[in-house]
Amino acid sequence: MSSSKGYTLIELIVAISIIGILAGIAFLGLRGVNGRENTRNVGLEIKGALRNAQEQALVSKLNSAGLPAAYYGVVINSNSYQFVRIEKVADGQPGSFANPTILNTNNYPVGVSVTTTPSVKFIVFTENKSLVKFFDSSAVGTTPPAEVAPAGDGAVAINVTGTGTQNVQIFQATGRIE
Repeated sequence: MSSSKGYTLIELIVAISIIGILAGIAFLGLRGVNGRENTRNVGLEIKGALRNAQEQALVSKLNSAGLPAAYYGVVINSNSYQFVRIEKVADGQPGSFANPTILNTNNYPVGVSVTTTPSVKFIVFTENKSLVKFFDSSAVGTTPPAEVAPAGDGAVAINVTGTGTQNVQIFQATGRIE
């Protein structure tokens, strides 16, 4: 009577194959988590930048000429977004949209893109929190550029896409950001 106290080669190969398949499935599942997190984080960062612009417009600090900023806002680009201040000029009108004071720039992670509906480049807030203005990207360089009307629901949607989607909406009538 012989008693075997080990595993056969076939049993070991089957066990290692099962472990390899499970590890591959886990890896593929975790790979998507990073992409979804990147997409979600970009949406949250843009929402935070918009709220920061709204807050800065309320407290509207004076520039070196002693004038409050005309607008604080966010510029949406194809690969980044920028938190900007647009100064007033001596006559109290907004200065150049072509050369805003850039306060912060954030690049999107690889695989994440941002679009707006309708298409806008500048989302700006004035001294009155509820006054939101949207400006056209094709008119950059003109002062002020062409204002864009929001969609039928009174909002501009910022669509962040990557692995999954994240949407941010700004309502013109109330200044609400969601």
